[in-house]
Amino acid sequence: MLISSKLVGQTVVTNPNMDRQNDSNSIINITKIEKYSDKTVVYFLYKNTNYGWINIDPNTFMKETGGTKKYTLIQAIGIDVAPNQTDLRGGQEVAFKLVFPAIPNNITKIDIIECEKSSCFNFYGIQLKNGENKILDAPKKMNISTTHLKVAKRNEKTEKYDLVNEEDEVTFFEFNKRFTMFKHTTPSSTSTYIIKSSEYDKEKSQWDFEIVSDAGNKYFMLLDLKNSSIVLFFERDGESYLALRKIKKLWFEE
Repeated sequence: MLISSKLVGQTVVTNPNMDRQNDSNSIINITKIEKYSDKTVVYFLYKNTNYGWINIDPNTFMKETGGTKKYTLIQAIGIDVAPNQTDLRGGQEVAFKLVFPAIPNNITKIDIIECEKSSCFNFYGIQLKNGENKILDAPKKMNISTTHLKVAKRNEKTEKYDLVNEEDEVTFFEFNKRFTMFKHTTPSSTSTYIIKSSEYDKEKSQWDFEIVSDAGNKYFMLLDLKNSSIVLFFERDGESYLALRKIKKLWFEE
């Protein structure tokens, strides 16, 4: 089993809402934001109204709305970086993306600033929340049974996860109604976990959780409803691991 480490902790926000933006001479939209553990990727769609050109200032940065710390542009893909230019035809659409450093998970609103001129690509109050919380809206407890376990360790050379163990094992996850904690029961033990933060990706039908066990261990967990799996990412003795469990059944009860 090979899983790219760059996908660990990924959160996708599609067509995010924002407070306001600059650039009155054309139409430009942010279509998607991908948050990874090592970078943030912002996707744009630009429609030009006249012949001309576009580029992006190399000093473009992202910051938390109301904050001061800057996350400066790392890479531009699909658009030239000034002083170079991307030539345009009238009515031409250009899809491009900008890569920034990773940002903390507790940031919920960001600004993207190219420069202080009105013609620059500036966006303010971009919301990093996406989709509806379907499970949280349910006035019932969620239960999940799993049947198969795969454990893999991160390979530092390939930046992928290599399988180290695989076995059939029946376990149960029991979430409380408020979706703030859950119990995980295996054949040998039962552990309780507090959900410190959660985010739902509607497009992927996937939950991202930051959790802490009753022993004080920290984990990142994915509940992948589309692929019927639960993936736990954790550190042990300086090594990075994941444990993937295949979901057998998901049900709700009072």
